[in-house]
Amino acid sequence: MSEEKKHISEIVEDMAKLTILSNRINQVQEKNLKMFPFIFFEGIKAVKIDYDLSRTKPEKDEHEKCTSRVSYFLTLDEKANEPNKEKRFVATEGAIRQLFWSDVEVEVYFNDILVFKSVKNDRQ
Repeated sequence: MSEEKKHISEIVEDMAKLTILSNRINQVQEKNLKMFPFIFFEGIKAVKIDYDLSRTKPEKDEHEKCTSRVSYFLTLDEKANEPNKEKRFVATEGAIRQLFWSDVEVEVYFNDILVFKSVKNDRQ
């Protein structure tokens, strides 16, 4: 690996550690999170985002992996999103996992109803 790529990789790792420790995201991550719904869904009237990226262990089972979550609460015209709905969810999930890490869980609510929850990714 070239020195430049190694340096960039170290910066990305440091940013991830900072996100985990502080449970806060940087401005670029925040902007991307806010834009993803407008890229993947149509007829959006309002977007609310909730996240927990602290990677805390679940309380129930101490052997379970650490979890992190991003939830979208979208107020929108559901009919506008019927075509290719599953592809829209998969694309949203993929974009968020690219932005953070591969096991982040993604939830999408349409008009306060849970319509998508990602499956845990245990390939870490």
